[in-house]
Amino acid sequence: MLKLKKQKLILSFLLSGLVSVPFFFKKESAFVEITDIENSLGIKTSIVDIKNNGVIYIKCKFKNAGVLHNQVDKHGISAILGNLMFRKINGLSSGETQEKMSELGLQYFFQNAFEDDFEVSFYVLKDKIEKALRFLSTAFTKSEFSKNDLEFMKEQFPRILDIDSKPEELMFEKLMNLLYVDHNYGLNNSGTAQAISSITTNDINDSIKSNFAKDNLETLFVGEISKSEAKKYLDILFAQLPETCKIRHEEKIRAKISNQTTSVIKKPDMKDIVGVMCGVRIDDLTEIERAALYVVIESLYNKNGSFVKELCSRNIAYKVNYSLLERSFSNVFYFYIFLEKQDLERYLKYLKTVVNNPLTIVNSLELERVKKYFMEQSINGFANLTDFEKKNKRRNLPFEKINEQTLEKVIKKLYNNQQSKIVIIKD
Repeated sequence: MLKLKKQKLILSFLLSGLVSVPFFFKKESAFVEITDIENSLGIKTSIVDIKNNGVIYIKCKFKNAGVLHNQVDKHGISAILGNLMFRKINGLSSGETQEKMSELGLQYFFQNAFEDDFEVSFYVLKDKIEKALRFLSTAFTKSEFSKNDLEFMKEQFPRILDIDSKPEELMFEKLMNLLYVDHNYGLNNSGTAQAISSITTNDINDSIKSNFAKDNLETLFVGEISKSEAKKYLDILFAQLPETCKIRHEEKIRAKISNQTTSVIKKPDMKDIVGVMCGVRIDDLTEIERAALYVVIESLYNKNGSFVKELCSRNIAYKVNYSLLERSFSNVFYFYIFLEKQDLERYLKYLKTVVNNPLTIVNSLELERVKKYFMEQSINGFANLTDFEKKNKRRNLPFEKINEQTLEKVIKKLYNNQQSKIVIIKD
């Protein structure tokens, strides 16, 4: 177990999604639509036009500029940058910068650089938006933090899991280690101690110049806003960005998978409870296969799914937690349960049965029901912003084209022994 104790890692898959602030959607039943545009700078933008008392939500995503795409010798530099980027702006001290942001109606800043992408989001008052965006614009091209600021921030990273961390976090970290050997996808997603200790101010500045450009930027505007206004705001905020991102990333994942099929973590405080996490790495998916994967996962692992029902009938567990982690070059589906130690062997035997013949637990009626559910979601729009990104990914997928052959192909990928690992945590 890790002995180094710093801040516990809040895994980025728990951080994903939009910040929830009560400006929007007082009526959950009010559906909204989104509009996709591209401005004269070539920046792709989505607009959600709703009435919200003069508040605009803006999210900026720089593709493949997050920690998982940092060079190995600088692994974690994006995490450091995320915490320094808006600390000091336009020659102001950190305190003065915060005061200026409040004066300009900028609130709820949120930065997430722990995955593939480097994300920044905030709220701003519309009657002050042009001044606010001009103020922020320099932060995307020019850093103003001091060497002392950098050294302080380096002390906060990497965030290391220790013996007191949650069992699911420990299992997830180990699972990723097994699925991605010698690759950033399998490393601590806040960096490594050796790499972070070597980072300099020049490294930070080089990272900004190399990773922040117009061609790897996507944005989202939410509020009472027109297409022309969105384009104008983009011009103000990002006109100074370079046209092209200097860093070119691999097009296919080349990471090895560990030969170890099962890993056991010892955690003294587990007592009579055992945690089991299963995960499968899925590298290549067509759009129709991705749609089919959503359908299969939901039909098997939701609370009424076939996998869960079969577990309950065997009196093994009552709840299955599951997630599909979609990254730029690879995907991981994982699920985990906590059960009594005495049920562990029965559960592992059940897992083996399912993997060897997964079609035995597939319910065709449930598959069709879930397929129709996703098709209707795509048509109906979005009921709230917290679910926006997840549903936005799905809205253009060809669910209507899914057939029996596609489903069988996806099921084989989902239960591929060569690509799967099991992590057990117990006393």
